Amino acid sequence: MARKNGRASHWKAIFACLGLCSLSTTALASDVSCLASERFKGATQREADAPLIVETTTFGGIIVINQVQADEARVAGEIARDRARHFLGLDVPPFVIAAKNVGALQNTGGCAFVMRWVLTAPENGYSKLPSSILPHEIGHQIFIQFLMPPTGEDEYGGSAPDWLDEMAALAFEDARGIGSRRSAARMLAQSNGLIPIDELLLMTHPEWKPRSSDAEPRVWGVPMQPTSSQTFAFYSTIRALFDFLIKETGDEQVIRRLVEHIQANKSVEGWFEENLAVDHSDFSFNQVDADLKAYVLTSAEYSNSDLYDTSSIDRNRNN
Repeated sequence: MARKNGRASHWKAIFACLGLCSLSTTALASDVSCLASERFKGATQREADAPLIVETTTFGGIIVINQVQADEARVAGEIARDRARHFLGLDVPPFVIAAKNVGALQNTGGCAFVMRWVLTAPENGYSKLPSSILPHEIGHQIFIQFLMPPTGEDEYGGSAPDWLDEMAALAFEDARGIGSRRSAARMLAQSNGLIPIDELLLMTHPEWKPRSSDAEPRVWGVPMQPTSSQTFAFYSTIRALFDFLIKETGDEQVIRRLVEHIQANKSVEGWFEENLAVDHSDFSFNQVDADLKAYVLTSAEYSNSDLYDTSSIDRNRNN
């Protein structure tokens, strides 16, 4: 399966273009709170009428300018930390969420990464970004940095197929995001609009626009305004497939298993046959499509009452 290459450069350029976030990745320091780094004292803020809120958290820390931002960042970071443990089997080293408008931050040294994010005043014309987006984007960064790092330049994500990179990020979304994706998947299943899985496994992310030259700036669609007609079905089908694979395999860390399979130089198609076929001789992606559709249309998780149910995740939070 052909791949493009590297979200580290993708992050710095693409989200700078969107005005949403930027990040720096650094060498990891295991046990120390990265906010204790002297280098964070160089932070400045654009709004000089209020002091910065610099707070150590369960996941690392936050640097923001008001309590509303602090609450948003704290919730998103805790969700991301919990999802990393629950779905990827990762105890992520400390990371920081910093409001984009706190000003310049130097390399933090002790942090896994720093997520610069517009928490309360998006610059793309929306009053507030959905609460699912920040944990989603942290999920991308954790997946790429700790499981499938980039192997080159100018690709959508790391070395993972685009659908798997996006599945990892979707796994990090909050209850509102999960409910929205499930509702969309159910609507598509009712109209035969889910993307066939053999097609999905080969797809480039619909919003990815590779550059024709190094001099050409990277351009992406704004997350709330997708530029491709396939984007809605791409995300919805991946969410449904994630839930379906957990149900079929009984393994909530199915993303991690897929990563291990790919890193062992085995085919993704082979993984599906090994894990979904009762009799390998009878395996077909047409049957997977039919089973996925039936699951979405009949599963309690996809009923109106349970669309936003994350109780299985929440029960694991303190385990």
